[in-house]
Amino acid sequence: MAQRVRSQHAMHTNFVSHVAEMAMASETSLDFYQGFVETARRFVAADAGGIISVQATGAGDVASNLDDPLSFGDAVTRLVTEVTPEEVAIALSHSTMRSDVMFSGSRRDELHMFREYMRTRGLTVGVFRLWTTSNALHFYAFAPPRSTDFERFASQAVPLLDQAFPVLALAERLFEQAAIEPLTTELSAQFGLTKAEHETLALVIRGLTNPEIAQLQRISPNTVRNRLVAVYRKLGVSTRAEAVFVVSQLGKAGVSVSEDTNAAYRRITGGARTPVWRTAKP
Repeated sequence: MAQRVRSQHAMHTNFVSHVAEMAMASETSLDFYQGFVETARRFVAADAGGIISVQATGAGDVASNLDDPLSFGDAVTRLVTEVTPEEVAIALSHSTMRSDVMFSGSRRDELHMFREYMRTRGLTVGVFRLWTTSNALHFYAFAPPRSTDFERFASQAVPLLDQAFPVLALAERLFEQAAIEPLTTELSAQFGLTKAEHETLALVIRGLTNPEIAQLQRISPNTVRNRLVAVYRKLGVSTRAEAVFVVSQLGKAGVSVSEDTNAAYRRITGGARTPVWRTAKP
């Protein structure tokens, strides 16, 4: 029994680490979604899986291993319009759910997602999660092969997906705010930041707290704090707000590697303060 618990814990930790690594390495939310679907399918032994985000404008990303991902997106969009407000409220108030618990057999017969989309692909039931962020609705679902014992599948898939969900939610925030990141590797090189310090500062700029950064980078909060102490020293600032301001302003100013960074700082801030930077050489 103890060995089984240790094995499950190791699998959960490994899955969460994979999701965190993909979040940090993916250039776009679509890249992350595609990687998440394939990784989750492998860990939960699912035959099919998909994930979608729908923004207020209607645009969004969708990934699925079944035929055309857009078909999965259309099926989810139709499901959201077919379910009742009460059913939506129940789904939003829960973590990953079993579809057979959420919807009775007769109710599934009424919904296009189950009646048409899943059954024509040899699927019957699965697990899913519905959640919202500030500007989008998100949904993922995974289903086992028809011959699989669904009770066993769900007992493994639900806790595994729930364990990774906080990292998934952090990744959603990262990609929603990707357009505002002004920190470039060139700028970090001027500051003398290491790769690890660059990655940590980039997450600070995008609004993550130290515990969230630790969770995403799979390091301890103390390590995050120590990295930021080094970053602040190199930037010549004392708070994360000052660090965000300095980096964003330098990014907007288009500082080049051939420019004296102290001069650039004085140009932007009006000479109010001189950071402890080493001047970059051409």
